[in-house]
Amino acid sequence: MKNKFPKGAKNAVKCLNIGKQDRVAIITDNSRKHIAESIVQEIKKIGCEVLWLIIEDEVGMRPATHFPKKMRNKILDFQPNVSYYIATGKKGELSKFRWPLKELLVDELKCRHGHMISIDDTIMKQGMSADYDVIHEITQKVYRIVKDALKIKVKAEGTELKATFNPDHEWVPCDGRIYEQGKWSNLPEGEVYTCPDKVNGKVKAYVMGDYFSDKYGVLRDPLIVEIKDSRVVSAECKNNHLAKEFIKYIKSEENGDRVGEFAIGTNISLKKFIGNLLQDEKFPGIHIAFGGSYSKLTKADWDCTNHLDVIPRKCSIWVEEEQIMKEGKFLI
Repeated sequence: MKNKFPKGAKNAVKCLNIGKQDRVAIITDNSRKHIAESIVQEIKKIGCEVLWLIIEDEVGMRPATHFPKKMRNKILDFQPNVSYYIATGKKGELSKFRWPLKELLVDELKCRHGHMISIDDTIMKQGMSADYDVIHEITQKVYRIVKDALKIKVKAEGTELKATFNPDHEWVPCDGRIYEQGKWSNLPEGEVYTCPDKVNGKVKAYVMGDYFSDKYGVLRDPLIVEIKDSRVVSAECKNNHLAKEFIKYIKSEENGDRVGEFAIGTNISLKKFIGNLLQDEKFPGIHIAFGGSYSKLTKADWDCTNHLDVIPRKCSIWVEEEQIMKEGKFLI
């Protein structure tokens, strides 16, 4: 069968540096099975053993309300050292299904893991088909600039943020090279992130994370969030239902209303938002997330099981006093 996404699939394999000796677990669902098949075609050219797991076959009705023991046992019996999540995300699955699955794959089995949550055909043809040598270069360049920064300022269309940073927190470069066991990242790649110390100001979001991405796409009526000392103090939107849904989400877990991630997108191949967080968070600019701080990677001393990204557009960024981006274009 002809591969529908040859370049994107090859990059997915390249990013995880798969060799003949690897054992690869593929977790997919019925709606993204065709994308998983394109990646498996490339993997099989190498000669690896592959375990297929289709979420609906394992959990029954979606959303998945737990991580089934039978699914865990199948993965343990196979003992993968590389894994992919190539599937959609449903409301409520992040803390109850995807986090336990990731903990098994990454923390327990130490897989090199490519997380492709809500991947779609457009992303396979755009973000996954980018030049990953270029993404590696620009991501590392941004990482070297920000890794010791104590303050960053952002101005954009309806957005004005000031962030300060704890020197004890690590910045994480997602540069398209998931080569170490126990390392994971979202695919497509292209960002540098950390857990900030403090964030103040407001952000005008055009794309949101978790299940909001699938549900709303690019927001016709953007969400405006005011932040004080890293906590949400208000959220407004012409779509009042969306604003209420946002507040309900961030209030559902302890620290869910706290800024846990500050990130700079570095995938310069991207031209516009498509309404899918997996790709749009890599768009040149910034995004922040409320909730989870990725504490195991950032060394933050707190965390949260919820994690909700929001993305402004046309960002200008100053690191200390140096401007590194003007209206979405890098100056470095």
